[in-house]
Amino acid sequence: MKKISWEIVLAGLLFIGTAAYLIVQKVESNNEYEIAVATENDFNTQYDYDKDIQSTIVINLEQLEELEGLEQLKDLENLEQLRKLEKLEKLDKLGKLKELIVHEVVTETGKGLSEALEEIESELAKENISISFSNENIIISSNYDEITEGEWANVSTGVYAYTKKFDISNIDDSEIIMSFGHITVLGTDSNEGSLTLKASGNINSMEDLQNELMINSDISEEKLKFIIQPQIEGDYNKAIQLEATLMIPSKGNHKTITEGGHIQVENIGGDQEITTKGGHIDLSNLSGTVNATTDGGHITGQTINADLKFVTSGGHLELLNGKGKAVLLTNGGHITAKNYDGEVTAKTSGGNIDLKLASFSAPIIAHTSAGNINLYSPTSINADLKAIGTKTYIEKYFDITGDVKKDTIKGKLGKGGYMVELISSHGNVYIKRNE
Repeated sequence: MKKISWEIVLAGLLFIGTAAYLIVQKVESNNEYEIAVATENDFNTQYDYDKDIQSTIVINLEQLEELEGLEQLKDLENLEQLRKLEKLEKLDKLGKLKELIVHEVVTETGKGLSEALEEIESELAKENISISFSNENIIISSNYDEITEGEWANVSTGVYAYTKKFDISNIDDSEIIMSFGHITVLGTDSNEGSLTLKASGNINSMEDLQNELMINSDISEEKLKFIIQPQIEGDYNKAIQLEATLMIPSKGNHKTITEGGHIQVENIGGDQEITTKGGHIDLSNLSGTVNATTDGGHITGQTINADLKFVTSGGHLELLNGKGKAVLLTNGGHITAKNYDGEVTAKTSGGNIDLKLASFSAPIIAHTSAGNINLYSPTSINADLKAIGTKTYIEKYFDITGDVKKDTIKGKLGKGGYMVELISSHGNVYIKRNE
């Protein structure tokens, strides 16, 4: 396993500690952080999740390496709760971690982090907060030991929680369906899975919430299914904000559906079907096959080693890292693919397409009705090229033979090979070197 220096781990732990501290603070605010969540993506994502209804912190270890010093932690200053804090006494102990996490000690990420986290784990446990981690992620979540499993409980003013735990040692297929609300699905190597629901907003009483929502579960030895829906179909309090966090096996097939909310899925190695009618989709560390569809949001995929299909009716698509066969379709947004190795089909009715791929070992098709296309490629590429646009440009560094015109390029790059087809009906096409 790759070594991670103490500076990187310390940055991550400072991030954890600050997030944990924000959770346990008793601030005078209408939105308490007893079940707060912030992922690393909260600092740089192009869209904002509703932080007031999130319940789990997930930090990807690989992404910690992208932190330049502690620059990204400066964004924490924007949190209202942080500005109210007069001192960070509980973070003092983090200064001692530097002595524990010297470069030579962290030969394995899990082992090094385990030793480093021991100092703060006991303190967090007192506040009903637990830390767990796999090779890819650190997960911070709230333990609701004070509530009865399988029942709603009032955990703070206007905030209600529901938890259910179950054995997942033999589960191969899982499914969660919600009529509204956000869903987070996390793969775990543990034999214990869990469902945590958080409801907030305009809720008069726990009895009203129980009368509003119905939680159906079907758990067998190999399959599990949860359906969260109004007691009366199509009739529910629109002021209720609902979030579900589902922990399932990291190896298995899964289906996630919500009629109106965001979906986040991480660290699962089976076939995935993800659908939302009104939110964004954020995917990472997946393998198998992935089909993600949203009627009104963006889709972001990172480190997906799978054949995948992203479809949105009104948002941007972004694919970062991975390998397989990718189909990216949007009716009204931009498409970006970087460091992806495999066949790519990217089509948009109204946006730009930027392709900066790891290799050109398969066909590449990019079509836009109104926008520019940028293809970044090593100059050593071997491909058959077809480029059509209002104007077409190819940098002089490429070995191109064929017909090169103002609005059309047809020919061979290098020795020729797989087809690269770039077509813009109302926009320019650019082929640039990426060395």
